[in-house]
Amino acid sequence: MTKRKKVLAATLTAVLTTANTIPVLAAGNDTTLSTDSAVAGIAFNISAYNENAGSNGKGVAEVLNAATNATKEETAAKETEAKKKTEKAAESETAKESEAAKDSKAAKEDTQKETEKETSPYENIAITQVSNYVNIRKKPNTDSEILGKIYDNAAATILKTVNGEDGKWYYIKSGSVKGYMKAEYFVTGEDAEKIAKKVGNVLCKTTATTLRLREKPSTKSTTVDLLAEGSVYSVLKENVKSKDGTSFIQVLVSEGEDGEGDVKGYISADYADVYVEFEKAISIEEEKAELERQAELKRQEEEAAAAAAAEAAEKSSASSSSSSSSSSSSGSSKKSSGSSSSSSSGSSKKSSGSSSSGSSSSGGSGTGAAIAAKAQQYTGWLPYVWGGSSLSSGADCSGFTMSIYSAYGISLPHSSAAQANGGRSISRSELQPGDLVFYGSGGISHVAIYIGGGQICHEANSRRDCTIDSIGYCGTPVKYVTYTH
Repeated sequence: MTKRKKVLAATLTAVLTTANTIPVLAAGNDTTLSTDSAVAGIAFNISAYNENAGSNGKGVAEVLNAATNATKEETAAKETEAKKKTEKAAESETAKESEAAKDSKAAKEDTQKETEKETSPYENIAITQVSNYVNIRKKPNTDSEILGKIYDNAAATILKTVNGEDGKWYYIKSGSVKGYMKAEYFVTGEDAEKIAKKVGNVLCKTTATTLRLREKPSTKSTTVDLLAEGSVYSVLKENVKSKDGTSFIQVLVSEGEDGEGDVKGYISADYADVYVEFEKAISIEEEKAELERQAELKRQEEEAAAAAAAEAAEKSSASSSSSSSSSSSSGSSKKSSGSSSSSSSGSSKKSSGSSSSGSSSSGGSGTGAAIAAKAQQYTGWLPYVWGGSSLSSGADCSGFTMSIYSAYGISLPHSSAAQANGGRSISRSELQPGDLVFYGSGGISHVAIYIGGGQICHEANSRRDCTIDSIGYCGTPVKYVTYTH
């Protein structure tokens, strides 16, 4: 190595051990060259310079620049490669996250579907399909204690499924009864949902203080009637939309006796709760209580009829005594005779008027209290039958009142309008149990029996059977009539 090369190498080595800046000894320049390269890297390049600089004719600056650039390129290449790897990893991670998100979303959708399925109103509902009724038992075998009865087309909630005598049994709840029944007597799931609204009764209960019954599904439509809060009606159609998107429910208030006088219309869905009413099981205790209730109503009916008969006999006796007294005093004096005759005549006229009004008080037909008690014996089971008048197989509204009154010797026509034109018209304050209450819009179309306490008993329509309602269930009654007082 030449003397010049040795001096330069020693000088560069000394400088590089103390800083990253070196003096450039080329072309007589006293310039400083900065480098970001590591000392070890520069040392390698200096060795390369010692070996090649002289032969290639390169100065220190050129060698160092080349070395620095090479190092920078290598570093940049490494950084680029690292960046690519990082980006690739990030892309991979993003893809994984995206896939995970998709899986999570799918899982949520599955969970939601499963939840919706589980919360379906008919998911755990069973509807009986039997000839009459089936016993509900304490344990899943036919030797177990009977807790209650469930009739055909009644609904129950399945609490659990167990293996019992001769196969599968359900542990159910229906009404107030919990117990076991063979699964073979039920339809469930989709099959239950298909027949639910056929065997059940779709009803709605009004929630507004006064709710308008409209002719058409529109807030601008004619008001047919005003319905009282808490009244229950049969639903004909749900979710009927008006032009402005308002939701209505079509309800049947009462059925006309001529086949054309139905009272029906539309009410706002915002002010009515819709539900399906099913027959339910009855416990042994409830069955006993119902029999006792019926017996009590029968006792009240018989007691009232006996009291009416006694009252009629007393009036008849008083009338006979008055007539006898009048006859015996007729010969005493002209003045006395005239007085007695006048009194007797007035009594006779009153009695005659009572008889013509349909009252059977003189014939021992019974009283309004007996009529009210008898009517209530048919609630919940006597079906509405258009044109019917049977207290065993079914009746319409006027057929029901006609048959109840007939049991006490009071003859009524089979027409609500005709019944309204008979008897004696009275005010609301005069209304007593057993009197008739009439409804209609533009004419009489429905009749019910008042049972006291602001309630009526009537055959409402073909979807509800004989039932008890508030006197204002379809608005203010148009007329009150008595045949008994």
